[in-house]
Amino acid sequence: MKTRYLTLFIALFSISVFAQDVNMQNGTITQCSGNLFDSGGPSANYGNDENFILTICSPTPGEVIQLNFLSFSTQINLDILTIYDGDSTAAPIIGNFSGGGASANPNFITASTSNPTGCLTLEFISDGSANTTGFEAEISCFEPCQTITAVLDSTSPAYDTT
Repeated sequence: MKTRYLTLFIALFSISVFAQDVNMQNGTITQCSGNLFDSGGPSANYGNDENFILTICSPTPGEVIQLNFLSFSTQINLDILTIYDGDSTAAPIIGNFSGGGASANPNFITASTSNPTGCLTLEFISDGSANTTGFEAEISCFEPCQTITAVLDSTSPAYDTT
């Protein structure tokens, strides 16, 4: 009987751990669910003079991180979210995002299959004055499709180079 309760407790605890929401901060997280918010969380604006670097990785090797931005609003060209395709700011830049409205929203951002870690790194820098509602993104992970490269061994009739 105790084993059943312990198993149920562990299962419920695991679900709540993996579904945690995260505010923008310095550090690394490993999770495949929940929401990512700016530092103000779901109900407040982000702050002035922020400089955060957050890396998001899957807990399962071989999976890649995907962010689905549900909302995005920052001071255009002043408060900037830079997203990198890897586990640090030395990785290739996917994009720099600022402003508001549909044209500013990053929408779906996915780590590339050439990224060996499957992680995404986000750097958010805000200036010293004014701020807006920031951003919200759903965090998910998936195993990408394998890359298939076709190789032609022979043809019939034989290949004609002329």
